[in-house]
Amino acid sequence: MLTIEEPQNMSIISGKIPKNNMMEINRDDLWDIDEINIDKEKSIKDKLEEFVSIAKGDLSTHLNEDYVVRVHFSQNDYSATDAMKYYMKQIAELKY
Repeated sequence: MLTIEEPQNMSIISGKIPKNNMMEINRDDLWDIDEINIDKEKSIKDKLEEFVSIAKGDLSTHLNEDYVVRVHFSQNDYSATDAMKYYMKQIAELKY
């Protein structure tokens, strides 16, 4: 099993989703995902630290091609895997 020491400032990735309304977000305060370039040769720990230092602030909300995007994951909610399974099932039912 892979274990990673917690990099500095990782507490801001702790899963605390901002409560502010998406319509109230100041776009100028958001980081643009297209401007993030992480050295792929670095260790995972170093990549995470670099990302946190570049993105600063709210890591769950960013710009992507001029759209405001908020991402979060939950251990008790509908997962990305669940969504993919549902999507594939729907595609299979439509095609076959």
